[in-house]
Amino acid sequence: MTFVERGQLDDIQLGGIFVAGLSASTMVADGCPPDRHDTIGTLVCLSGMAAMMYVARSN
Repeated sequence: MTFVERGQLDDIQLGGIFVAGLSASTMVADGCPPDRHDTIGTLVCLSGMAAMMYVARSN
């Protein structure tokens, strides 16, 4: 059994897409680019998503 079950991959992918989309839509709606903390948070979330998906696929 892996850390992430196969059925949870869809949830992980949607979470990563949601965070990236939220960051982009905030930039469009507010008219200002995200600050350093927004960018770091988005990258941490997306790298965690990528790591969980890689672990689930490699086992």
